[in-house]
Amino acid sequence: MYRYLLMVVLAITLKSCIRFVNEPTEDDYEPVVMSRTDFENEVGVSDTQPLENPGKIYVYGKFLFVNEKNKGFHIYDNRYPNSPQKVKFLKAVGATDIAIKGEYFYVNQATDLITFHYIESLNSYTLTKRVRNVFPQKQSPGGFSKSVEENQIIVNWLKVTD
Repeated sequence: MYRYLLMVVLAITLKSCIRFVNEPTEDDYEPVVMSRTDFENEVGVSDTQPLENPGKIYVYGKFLFVNEKNKGFHIYDNRYPNSPQKVKFLKAVGATDIAIKGEYFYVNQATDLITFHYIESLNSYTLTKRVRNVFPQKQSPGGFSKSVEENQIIVNWLKVTD
């Protein structure tokens, strides 16, 4: 019995000392950085775009929101769930999450929290508020941080190719 317990403890100890090939290191990714001015200008609503790298999915009322990782949200009319219709693309570079309450869409845009007001009768989406630096800078997929200049924002991380 003690032999098996000793083997388990030894295996756990050794695993913590060994870096496996699949585990990312700090050098595996490089940040995509934008100036704050460019970052804030990369927000708006545009015509639909093709899905390329979808993330989280949200359903709210008649809408379906599909995150395009670090780019924004595809907005679909979901009144007929068997065939959702593309409506618009909510562009917010660095965005990965959304919360909705009533006519307001709250989006994390990398370090900032932005709010869009949706007026159904006009089918309009208007950026109404930006709260800067609510969130920390994005970390790499391996959980590493990178220092950037004061007016720069990390909007994504790209895998470094050999």
